Amino acid sequence: ARAKREARLEEARAALERAPDDAELLVAYGRRLGSLGRFREAIAAFTRGIELHPDDARFWRHRGHRWISVHDFARARRDLEHAAALLEGRPEEPEPPSEPSTRAVEPDTLQRNVHYHLGLACWLAGDAEAAVKAWRTCATYSRGPDALCSVSHWLWCALRELGRDDEARAALAPIRADLGVVENGAYHALLLVYRGEKDADALLAETRAKGGASNDLATIGY
Repeated sequence: ARAKREARLEEARAALERAPDDAELLVAYGRRLGSLGRFREAIAAFTRGIELHPDDARFWRHRGHRWISVHDFARARRDLEHAAALLEGRPEEPEPPSEPSTRAVEPDTLQRNVHYHLGLACWLAGDAEAAVKAWRTCATYSRGPDALCSVSHWLWCALRELGRDDEARAALAPIRADLGVVENGAYHALLLVYRGEKDADALLAETRAKGGASNDLATIGY
């Protein structure tokens, strides 16, 4: 998988060398750096994008995401709030996945991802109120089961943190065991725990048994 990502990065770099100011190519290059964990280089690429195309919300959205990756939550929040302001009143824009997939996941949108990551930046900085506001907006753009499960998990966490238990329970209302989730199985499983339909200790043991190759422990362990 890493070799494929490295090859896609080299393709993106070569394309960008031919057209260094092209917004699409800069976005692709920055995202591919990020997918390899080269977060500071990705931030530099998106910063260049902002300098060249300051009204393109994608650069603010992706740089905000990578500020989260390096734990600079204040900068992440500023960038993502700016992206949200740029997108206000505009029709939804599709956002392609960062990695090619053969699985039939519902298409994502730029608007959804801006508010999703804005919620994370606020939550990780300790501002649960602001996180709830961002995730409620995100939920309006979360139409498929995978999108619904990821935002519902975080919304539940933030509402519980604030002691708003009735609202947290209400956030679980659309969740069912048979949602047909494709990629966000860890979030779906956690939501079933919160609903009392799955045992937390059994879920954690199950996840640990998958070993280090699974990303689920990051979500379920948290």
